[in-house]
Amino acid sequence: MDDNAYTNVMAQWNLERGLEVAALLRRRWPAVWRQLRKRLELTEEELQAWREVAERLVTGFDPVSGLFEQFAGYFKLEAVDLSRYERRTLPMDVILGRDATQRSQVIKQADVVMLLALLWERFPPQVREANFRYYEPRCSHGSSLSPAIHALVAARLGELGLALRYFQRATAIDLDDTMGNTAEGVHIGALGGVWQATVFGFGGLTITPRGPCLQPRLPPGWQTMTFPFYWGGRRLRARVQARPASVTVTLERGRPLTVWVGGEGRRLRRGESVTFPLG
Repeated sequence: MDDNAYTNVMAQWNLERGLEVAALLRRRWPAVWRQLRKRLELTEEELQAWREVAERLVTGFDPVSGLFEQFAGYFKLEAVDLSRYERRTLPMDVILGRDATQRSQVIKQADVVMLLALLWERFPPQVREANFRYYEPRCSHGSSLSPAIHALVAARLGELGLALRYFQRATAIDLDDTMGNTAEGVHIGALGGVWQATVFGFGGLTITPRGPCLQPRLPPGWQTMTFPFYWGGRRLRARVQARPASVTVTLERGRPLTVWVGGEGRRLRRGESVTFPLG
């Protein structure tokens, strides 16, 4: 497998962030930067190499369709209608056979969809939508890590019914022992994914340079959701209500900061709460 989109885009992102940090240190704390460069034996030539690699990495992105090719040659593989196997109790590689699975577009777990979840702000809305629509029906969820990430991305896209179904599937992994191995230990990664689907998906919390931003979307049947989160040493709590549709944010501990919901920002001091109506 060559040029996996997730691997290459994440490598590109990390190189870019490394260059940003180097530039920041050089500009604001030159003495610290000189010490760090010496300790790491980091040369200007190496920094330039980071820049060149980041620029040249193959991401598999097609600007016409807006799709990332999961890896080189993926689009040429055989399509499989997974809806025909909805009631399966065995993994797809067992049903189809390993060789047939490798020749198909069947995906074991979130890959490009995981990329959307991690680097949401990097991609325009049409790219997020196109890739989720393309890869969601091709994923067999052979990994316990996959359903929660699909729930997160579906929630952010406003597909709340679909997001709720994936969320329930993720929680059932241990609650209903749907993978048949919970007796050996709960699926910690999947549980972390459930938390992320709740907070980053339905809660709509995103990390932005200007501060915490929320765009909550409660799924069908949910009336209230409350969750704490930390931001730069501060502890906050968000409470989302379906009726009236609103989110209340409280700064429980720490220095003042501005909280954003949509395009509206409100300054909070310790102990203060602010309520934003949700359209």
